[in-house]
Amino acid sequence: MKALFGICCCLSLLAGGCSTGSTTYGRTLRQWTRHQKLYDFNTLSAELIWHATLLTVPLHEARVARESAMRGWSAEEVDRALPWAWSAPGTAFMVGFYAPKEVQSLSLTEDYFWHLTLLLPTGEEVRPLSIEEVPASPLERKLFPYLHRWSRAYFIRFAPALPSGRIALRLRGLSANSTLQWDIE
Repeated sequence: MKALFGICCCLSLLAGGCSTGSTTYGRTLRQWTRHQKLYDFNTLSAELIWHATLLTVPLHEARVARESAMRGWSAEEVDRALPWAWSAPGTAFMVGFYAPKEVQSLSLTEDYFWHLTLLLPTGEEVRPLSIEEVPASPLERKLFPYLHRWSRAYFIRFAPALPSGRIALRLRGLSANSTLQWDIE
């Protein structure tokens, strides 16, 4: 009986230890992710549904801990699995974006339907350096659960390093405008 009790205790500790990385990553992901859903009240159709995750050092550390625990990988192997994510300088976001089909993509082009900017604590608005559409593979969908088959995934990078204070990611279009905010300490 004592042996059975000991085995059960060990299994529960192991199960708890396995979920810690996932729980920490999930909590950290929620801390750095913002979202908004905008609908047309006349047709009840979605005009814009978007999620943006600010790719921070704490999120990267939680991801490395989770992937290392799950796969037995080193930090370098984890980073190679998603080479676009945390290696770029500046301020970076993962964005999950859904809009009606005719306007369902983001671009740096001036005459494009959507215009995306980063609002700095100084009030300055900065255009992205790059907007890269990322295939939403099973790994990206696991890391960013808001990505689904109807959304598009983008890695977006801005030149300035992450400042202290309130920053905002602002998306403007003809059919919807939205601003997501983060307070950086």
